[in-house]
Amino acid sequence: EALEFMRQADLFIFESSPALILFEKLKDLNPEAKMIYRVSDDLRLLNAHPVVLDAEDKHAPKFDLVSVPSEFIFRHFNRLKNVRLQYHGINKELFDKNYRSPYSRYSGINFIFVGQAHFDYDFIDRASATSPDWHFHICGPINNLPKRDNIHVYGELPFKETIPFIMHADVGLHTLSYTDRAESFTDSLKVIQYAYCKLPIIAPEFLKCKHRSFIHYHPGDDISIRRAINRAINHDYHHAASSEIQSWDKLTEELISEPELIGAEIPE
Repeated sequence: EALEFMRQADLFIFESSPALILFEKLKDLNPEAKMIYRVSDDLRLLNAHPVVLDAEDKHAPKFDLVSVPSEFIFRHFNRLKNVRLQYHGINKELFDKNYRSPYSRYSGINFIFVGQAHFDYDFIDRASATSPDWHFHICGPINNLPKRDNIHVYGELPFKETIPFIMHADVGLHTLSYTDRAESFTDSLKVIQYAYCKLPIIAPEFLKCKHRSFIHYHPGDDISIRRAINRAINHDYHHAASSEIQSWDKLTEELISEPELIGAEIPE
């Protein structure tokens, strides 16, 4: 039943996953269908099996479109003429709703971190100690955090429940510890969500990018961390152009409406 459905498909979209191994099988099954590779994640950062990495290298030039969400990943594929830089989207309908603030009982500045991996524990330890009157809210399965009155841990939440935390925060934390190829996180879903809600974003120096809202700190440096926090809470980023962020629907339209590709360049 599944095979018959695939024989009639007009388009196959491959995620950055072991599904890449099936490229030739699906191409033989349906040679007329368009093939798109949406590289949502860097396979090398995910420690993908070498067989999957080989499949990516072998088949990437054969796709009708290789769509990448960050400049760092773009550079890995920029030898190809079929690659396009297409940032992640956002569900604008959800983010444009009115939500009650989860911070109503917390006076002062509220910082938010949403995520589940590569968390910079040293940053939260130093920042919370430096700023005892400000509140640091952590949404995600982040364990073994410092026991301080201004650190509030919520665990892993359904996606929709994280939106009010982002929308009503004063500062977004993209505070990650370094791992090989972590530079690809410059344009993660979290960054897109923070930016859409017009938050200043505190991030480590290795996450170099063109986001106007990024404020960098040097990991392990109290002075640098304090300076980044002060800049974030004293600068007005509400002029940020959230209109530049596209919806998932718009990204989908772009993906399926590119029959002819002529390559791409990283925008100025």
